[in-house]
Amino acid sequence: MKPSNPLYPRPQGLSGYFERTPQLRNALKIARDASHSEISISDCIPPRLAKFAKSVRSNGFDLVITVTSPEAAHLAHLLRPDIERSAMRKGLKFNEILIKVQSESVELATYRARPKAQTLKRLNASATHLDSERLQTSLKKLLTTLADR
Repeated sequence: MKPSNPLYPRPQGLSGYFERTPQLRNALKIARDASHSEISISDCIPPRLAKFAKSVRSNGFDLVITVTSPEAAHLAHLLRPDIERSAMRKGLKFNEILIKVQSESVELATYRARPKAQTLKRLNASATHLDSERLQTSLKKLLTTLADR
């Protein structure tokens, strides 16, 4: 046998390693089944609601739909029979459908001015009077970082 032809080719990706390890094949099957069921669950959502749905997942026998606004949550409540019918057609059964609202709030970045040189000198002087050596070194490192900016 030529040394250039390896006996076992190197596995491609994580699934290749899972396939080679018999103990992990079940984990790979469970992960694949979960991703397939997630795809089939998201297919149960009507297209009118799908554009407002941030995430759709199943938690045991509960279907959890996260939407972007209270109006979309109301629409999800109205379309609940359609969701249940399409889930039944796919062979999925849920005891409860939970609808959560997650709105994105934009936080403005606050501008924090750097401390002035006098303040840094004062803090450096007070750091030498601390009893704890760890606090002294930490405060001095912080002050050098602030001074370098």
